[in-house]
Amino acid sequence: MMKKVVISSMSLVLLATVLLTENAQAKTNNTTITFKAVIVQPPCSYDFNNNNVQLNCFNSKENKTKKSNIHYSRQSKTSEWKQTTDNRGIYQFKWTNKERNLAMISVQYL
Repeated sequence: MMKKVVISSMSLVLLATVLLTENAQAKTNNTTITFKAVIVQPPCSYDFNNNNVQLNCFNSKENKTKKSNIHYSRQSKTSEWKQTTDNRGIYQFKWTNKERNLAMISVQYL
């Protein structure tokens, strides 16, 4: 009799285990995750004095500041765009009066 009780109990436990547990299977879903970001570098700083402008631009690859000197006396009358020393941008220097004591500098970051 004891043998029948043990077999019945074991059968009931196994049957309950099978019926009460769920299969944990991953369902396949096709999901696309899109990241949108912008790589940002700090802007260049400018130091103006009587003879030149110095652009100080941080170079993240070398982890240091690169300097580009723009000498007023060496600027031609053409207002062409020129590359900065660190190739991080281009600049345009343009005199705004005939006396060449007032100028405008434009910088575009690349």
